[in-house]
Amino acid sequence: MPKVSFILFPEFQMLAYVLASETLRIANKNAGRPLYTWETLSVTQAAVPASSGRLAAPDRSG
Repeated sequence: MPKVSFILFPEFQMLAYVLASETLRIANKNAGRPLYTWETLSVTQAAVPASSGRLAAPDRSG
């Protein structure tokens, strides 16, 4: 099963992140089984600020 890692950097575009992760979630839902897994990474374990100012907490640091 393919695993996708989203690496978040400060000022990342939240819309791009949401659209990409939702595409994977919808593919899994439509297939009726897991086709993809994904995780969110950052350099540190701290939450990463998006360009909109919203914070995104990573699954782990990497």
